[in-house]
Amino acid sequence: MKKRGLFLPLIFSLMFLLPAAIYGSEPRSARISSGRSLAEMVRALEQDTAPSALYHLSTLYERGFDSIPADSLRAMTLLKESARRGYAPAQNYLGFKLYTTAPDSAWYWLGKAADAGDAKALSNMAYLLLSEDTLASPLSSARSLKAIELLQRSADSGVATAKAHLGDLYRKGIGVERDSLMARQLYLDAVRGGYADAEMPLWYIEEARLNTLSPEEALRAGKEAAEAGADAVAFLLFRRAVEGDIPEAYTLIGDAYSSAKGVDYNYEKALENYKAGAEKGDPRAQRIIEELLEIFPDIFSKER
Repeated sequence: MKKRGLFLPLIFSLMFLLPAAIYGSEPRSARISSGRSLAEMVRALEQDTAPSALYHLSTLYERGFDSIPADSLRAMTLLKESARRGYAPAQNYLGFKLYTTAPDSAWYWLGKAADAGDAKALSNMAYLLLSEDTLASPLSSARSLKAIELLQRSADSGVATAKAHLGDLYRKGIGVERDSLMARQLYLDAVRGGYADAEMPLWYIEEARLNTLSPEEALRAGKEAAEAGADAVAFLLFRRAVEGDIPEAYTLIGDAYSSAKGVDYNYEKALENYKAGAEKGDPRAQRIIEELLEIFPDIFSKER
């Protein structure tokens, strides 16, 4: 029996957009309360003197949630107490919040978190160093070099924001020799690690070198970007690959339109590109078109 489902992105793609948006924005407090009522969770946290409980309670009061009104003063009190008791995530977040108002205190708490093994704190320390540095002589700046070291350690531990910040330094030539290819890889890794903001500078890099890429190179780069989750960048590269009349590129453009990845959903353009890919010999596009025709024989009729 022939396998079905190749055409499903065309029909059901819009149904998947809402869950993605919801899951992507789910508050941490909602995840903490899974399986328990909000009131029960808050009572439990208020009775729990563990530093981690104080930290989680502070995040609830910082934003407010459901019947809990936001209370920034109580949130900060709980956060400071959690940090004072040695909870590294609280120390890191407290240092982050003190960036602009109390740099010395920020450095102290970030250092405590880093000493406790919080890799995110290393990235935040690097950011604090760079924000204080005039970078008049970036290649000899002691602060820049220290920031590079901290970012590299944080990136090596898998912190996506550190990879993105390190990518910024390589892209701009701050503290290191300018290297757009290194920056590109770091941005890809950052997007792959869940830091969506890294896609914008990645776009700038790919757009700047677009005309230097052959269609085949653009196709490979586009697949790499798509695998990382940089959908807008992938679409940009696939369009370059289409200029070389590569059959698979048309199919990938069809995927993008049918699933709203990197471009707005457009059924007609998806169908158009799948049809072009099939006519030019791409096997996957041919299978998609074949299944569509079995179910909708008049799909290409002008009268449909």
